[in-house]
Amino acid sequence: MRSENCNFHREAAKSAKDFLYKNKKTFALFAASRWILALAFLVACVAACKKSSAPQRKAAPARASETPIADKAIAVGEAEEHADPSWLVGTWQERDKNHWFLFNLPTEAAELSGKPARVVRRGKLVVHGRYVSVVFSNTEVHFEASHDHSEMRSDAPIAVYRRGSPP
Repeated sequence: MRSENCNFHREAAKSAKDFLYKNKKTFALFAASRWILALAFLVACVAACKKSSAPQRKAAPARASETPIADKAIAVGEAEEHADPSWLVGTWQERDKNHWFLFNLPTEAAELSGKPARVVRRGKLVVHGRYVSVVFSNTEVHFEASHDHSEMRSDAPIAVYRRGSPP
């Protein structure tokens, strides 16, 4: 029985050799086609990477104004109106309270409170046209002045300030 198995395996190996020898060209073509497919896949991957790294399209330019000269004149007028921060110098009192801000150009600011008024804290003044910020050691207070500079509104806490001096 053992010899029969060995003979069977020998015959199978011999027939496989014969099959490979007879179909040698077919297997060579199959092996070559595998290499060609792998190379084609590699080329496709490289092409896809190049496309994805291509620069993005630039955004369309902003639409031109219908009145560019008027827009420019308005911008210049607003810039000139708020260019000189001298309107800010002095004390500004919170409406109906004993609370003030004192602004000394170019960079000093102080918060005053109480009766008699005393300095609560000092900070650094930053002016950008009609927008004013006071930077204290632990917080900031931002103001926006009205167009005629008669009053200022703070954002936190929300309050309105007008020119006024401590008693």
